[in-house]
Amino acid sequence: MMMRLIACFIICILPLTIQARDGVGDAIEQIITKTDPSLNIGIKITNLDKNKVVFAKNAARYFIPASTLKFIASVAFLEHFGKDYQFTSRVLKKGSSYYLDIHDPDFKTEDLAHLVKELAEYSGKKIKGNIYILNREFSVPPAMGDKTCSDITYCMGAPVTLVHINKNCSRLPVSAKRVGKKISVKPDEDFPYHIKNNTKTIPKGERDRLRVDVKNGQYIISGTLCMGRGKVEIGGVVSDNNLSNVKYHLKKQLAKAGIQLKGKILYKKTLPKGRLVSSVSKSLQDIVAIALKQSDNFIMDYLLAELATQNNQHEWRLAVSSLKKLVHEKLGVNLQNSVIKDVSGLSRSNLIAINQFDSLLKQIAKQPNFAEIKGFMAIPGEDGTLQERFNGMKKLYAKTGTLGNVSNIIGYFYDKNNELHSFAIFSNNFYGRRAKYRMLQEDIIRLVAGDNSFLE
Repeated sequence: MMMRLIACFIICILPLTIQARDGVGDAIEQIITKTDPSLNIGIKITNLDKNKVVFAKNAARYFIPASTLKFIASVAFLEHFGKDYQFTSRVLKKGSSYYLDIHDPDFKTEDLAHLVKELAEYSGKKIKGNIYILNREFSVPPAMGDKTCSDITYCMGAPVTLVHINKNCSRLPVSAKRVGKKISVKPDEDFPYHIKNNTKTIPKGERDRLRVDVKNGQYIISGTLCMGRGKVEIGGVVSDNNLSNVKYHLKKQLAKAGIQLKGKILYKKTLPKGRLVSSVSKSLQDIVAIALKQSDNFIMDYLLAELATQNNQHEWRLAVSSLKKLVHEKLGVNLQNSVIKDVSGLSRSNLIAINQFDSLLKQIAKQPNFAEIKGFMAIPGEDGTLQERFNGMKKLYAKTGTLGNVSNIIGYFYDKNNELHSFAIFSNNFYGRRAKYRMLQEDIIRLVAGDNSFLE
């Protein structure tokens, strides 16, 4: 509380200080020192309208970018594929059989339900032949390097397959019940696994942890959940393979639609020419908006796999090299002296310098589609990762990046004079809860923006 008051005091007296001299840098240094004097932090804030660096600290140093890497990749993908690039999932008919072709990084149960509904109308709810799930594959393997056990277990780093449903993950809402009792688990009717509940509810305030293992058709939940947590969503990666998961959900939707299938549900590598029965399409700009606002790891690595397959590359590292080349060609920023293992930002081996990010932000602001790009980013109080942060700041557009002991934020804001600024604030390898480091980011940005509304 005392540290927060000191930061507020500094910001309150700044308008008087700034009138006499440029005290922004000193004030930021004081806020950093009061928050954590030994903090490994990198900052660069630039007034883009004046082409002037407002503040920089450790800007040549390399940091783990976490999910801020999604912003770089998203802009590169938009430049390469184009915002109207379509991801289309469809059902085709050839003879008496039907073919399900999935091509969508955000393909969900609702999308499958839509396809099956139109299939029911077209077929009169009677299918004499088979239904084939098209088994297309990316040129790169589903598993990426540098993923940890927890990434895979908790769906943060699910296998990246072209054909999937719900991003190869099964999620489940749970809640604490009574101390000493098993937690409450409420699966919906489409849940594909038998649940084995090996959990226990513990008293409020105690340290808890839940784990999910999906094995042999069982969704095994173990660990503890403390009272007072409210509803919590857990997730487990599909256990056997992506195709059987799609098959399970397809059977469910066929039954719901009342479709009588005389044949079987089978898999096929190639898609014959046939009549289009139903389809669902999403543009790349729609997909990017979801990926950035919700910080979706699967979507980002799916898009990288799409690029690799287009280039006939069979290793993820080659796909990353292509991405770096795109950034250089389209944005004029050289990322060769950076380490990028994925584009979701999950890898702790990723390293990028603050100056590199600053150069990217500057170049992106010059793009003709800059207004659209800002719209894909999180906005305070509206959506995404800033829904409960930066209250009252209406002209802030950002992408956060969070891992254990990592808290980053990049983006743009307009100050009180409506001048556009870019910023990158990275805090790595700190100890303790990240809340105060997030507040540090907010205090610095509000300070430079001249927005002290949170003090009112």
